[in-house]
Amino acid sequence: MVRLAAIALFALLAGAAYGQSCAPRESLEKAVRNYGEKQIGYGVDRPSEVYVTIYAARSGAWTFLMTPKNEPSLLCIVGTGTQFQNNDGGITGVLNDGSIFNISYSASGDWVLMYMDSRIMRWQELSKGYGWEVVSAPGQSAGD
Repeated sequence: MVRLAAIALFALLAGAAYGQSCAPRESLEKAVRNYGEKQIGYGVDRPSEVYVTIYAARSGAWTFLMTPKNEPSLLCIVGTGTQFQNNDGGITGVLNDGSIFNISYSASGDWVLMYMDSRIMRWQELSKGYGWEVVSAPGQSAGD
């Protein structure tokens, strides 16, 4: 539950109170695709077992989504932003308030979510997980 709270805190630290922005999974996935975003990668938060995923567009816009605990039919918006980059072993984006998020991942699928608050300019580890799968190849533009 602590990790789930850490991921939810990601949105609050960024100044984006998305805690209530949940919708049926298919509807929310369709909505982000309608904005030109496609799924870049996904994994499972440890120990909460919550599914997390990133969608991004060629424009650099991105959306970070998660499934609430025991609610696999829902997705919630955790954060959105710009300047998305998809590189080998990691993805980075800038939140709307100028803060930065980074998910680094290994070939084994282990991943770490880091966040740098634009006000204090210090990296914080928010979560770790497993099973990270790259849907869009590193270096490939979203939408390719």
